[in-house]
Amino acid sequence: MNTVMSITERVRTHWLPIVLTFAAFLIVAQVSTYLYRDVSASSSVILSPAGVGFAATVIAGYIVLPAIALAALANGIINGAPLAFIFGSVIGNTFQAFILFAILKKIGFDRRLSTVKDMIALVGMALVGSMIVPTVNLITRQFYSFLMDAPYPAPWLTWWLGGAISMLVIAPLLIRWVGRPYSSRSRATLIEISIAIILLTINSIFLFGSSVTSIYGMSLILPLTGILFWLAFRAGPRFMTLALFIMTVISFGGALYGTYTPSAGGLAERIYNTQVFDLFIAFFFFILVSLEEQLKEAVRRLSEQNNMLRGTVNSANTETRAKNEFIATLAHELRNPLAPLLSSVEMLKLTASPQSDTAKTLSQMHNQIRTMGYLLDDLLDISRISQRRLTLNKTKSSLETIVRRAVEMTTPSIADRKHLLTVTLPQQSLDVEVDALRIEQVIVNLLHNASKYTPEGGRIDLIVEHARGELILKVRDTGIGIPEEMLNRIFEPFVQVNSLGKKSGGIGIGLALTKNLVEMHNGMIDVRRGPNGVGTEFEVRIPTTAETRFTPSTEEPIRRTAKNQGLSILVVDDNESAADTLQKLLTLRGHKVQVAYDGEEALAALSHAAPDVVILDIGLPDIDGYEIAGRIREAHINTVLVAITGYGQDEDKKRSEESGFDFHLVKPVGLDNLEPVLASVGAKSMRTH
Repeated sequence: MNTVMSITERVRTHWLPIVLTFAAFLIVAQVSTYLYRDVSASSSVILSPAGVGFAATVIAGYIVLPAIALAALANGIINGAPLAFIFGSVIGNTFQAFILFAILKKIGFDRRLSTVKDMIALVGMALVGSMIVPTVNLITRQFYSFLMDAPYPAPWLTWWLGGAISMLVIAPLLIRWVGRPYSSRSRATLIEISIAIILLTINSIFLFGSSVTSIYGMSLILPLTGILFWLAFRAGPRFMTLALFIMTVISFGGALYGTYTPSAGGLAERIYNTQVFDLFIAFFFFILVSLEEQLKEAVRRLSEQNNMLRGTVNSANTETRAKNEFIATLAHELRNPLAPLLSSVEMLKLTASPQSDTAKTLSQMHNQIRTMGYLLDDLLDISRISQRRLTLNKTKSSLETIVRRAVEMTTPSIADRKHLLTVTLPQQSLDVEVDALRIEQVIVNLLHNASKYTPEGGRIDLIVEHARGELILKVRDTGIGIPEEMLNRIFEPFVQVNSLGKKSGGIGIGLALTKNLVEMHNGMIDVRRGPNGVGTEFEVRIPTTAETRFTPSTEEPIRRTAKNQGLSILVVDDNESAADTLQKLLTLRGHKVQVAYDGEEALAALSHAAPDVVILDIGLPDIDGYEIAGRIREAHINTVLVAITGYGQDEDKKRSEESGFDFHLVKPVGLDNLEPVLASVGAKSMRTH
């Protein structure tokens, strides 16, 4: 009872497609009977209603099957066909529509016909599935001895060709146009398509319905196929179904009533030739248009994916920029508290007994603050490399000086752990074409890494060579070594070695930065384990030219004492703690120091007297250090300007130089940074006097 009510409800809901299917099926069958009334064959010879039934089930579903059965029954009664033939037509048409729709539904057929799979499925159903109706009709007629006068297989072949054409021409037209009668294409495109279809119509009328089949010796089949090719590439499946329908209707009209006779075999052969031609054209161009449509869809999806990828990349770039800006800001903010800490520790070291425990503790604190400063520098450098903003400044530099500076920077940490450091240099003095600061950074990172993983009392060897156009740096240690599985990952960012259950400090960027700096010099870095897995050796090879200097280096040591030189110094920093501790530290070193906490106060102090040195923080709240430096230079005040800032990138140094600064120091600034500057100022002052 519930099933009957459900079917009744569905019929009530879908009455319009049921009525339309019945009317369309019956009208097509009756038109076929009228058109071919003089042909000694069934009404289904050419204009078969099978295409209507097939399209109706694809559009509306199984609910229209009763309408197909009733229309076939009504058509047989109107035509006065024998009862057996009517029965066979009803069974054949209904079963054919049912089985074909079931197959298409099973394989996921899409009625838009925009893929090769869907179009091949449609063509397959048209060519194979259309055999059902003529087969059932033929079996029924044979069983009841109502065979026609035509030779045995001819009626079946003719019926099959008619059904196939109907399902390949009428069905696609209905499937693509019913429910979506309007096109979303632009007006210009619709005008192009309309012109093409008009030309196709005119060409078909002449080709199939007249004796004019060529122009200047060129067959009209060529422009016909040319127009179809254009529609396949420009119009898509929707308008291709319309074009093929128009061409098919005109071709059969010409075969029946036209003046052109393509063969001498009479009407039957003309119809047969037309059927074969239309089947071939429909098959070829439907497959072609589906290939083109699928290609367009693939291009569209690829474009969407590219847009998504571009959006993802832009988002990642935005996040990376935000991350890098955050890192730079964080580094700057972390350097600010480090500055007074470093000055305070150095001030306490100056007043403490060198042999006391306090001095040792202060020395450890000093080294740790310095290490934190190095970590901040590495973070900034690795961020700049990832943005491709780090550039090299290659100049001819003394290899001895590069190595000596690197060793000086790492001596405190090496001394704290009681390591024995040996340094081997070439016998002659060499000038190499490199970025001296970056090669120094490479050596410092390798020495720090060796010190970190070498137990107290261990040995570290630094070997520097220049051979066969290569600068060769080797750092060996007697430390805990690197596990075999970590050798291939040791240069990855943020990867740290956890060897023998002991994880070192740091954040795992020193070696990654080192590798990048070496590769920026077109060099390579390698790591290997020491004998028996004890110790590690890093080897750096950088292609470079070198010039030998046989005269000994006359360069003065980097570190000098500025004590008792008695310079007048103005310290300008809005961080009062940093300014005050630096003032006390420099005062203990014998200088006369004045402090200002903002730009206006600094300019006021400079208006009374020009100190020997102005140590100026760039990030002041009222007037930034760049502007103050510019005003000082414009006023021709004779003083040495030293920039102290948390920003240490190349563009920051370049800007400070352009503003008039003589030196650019990055926080935290200690005596080892300031003393060479102050010593050079003191020496210059002495030479002047």
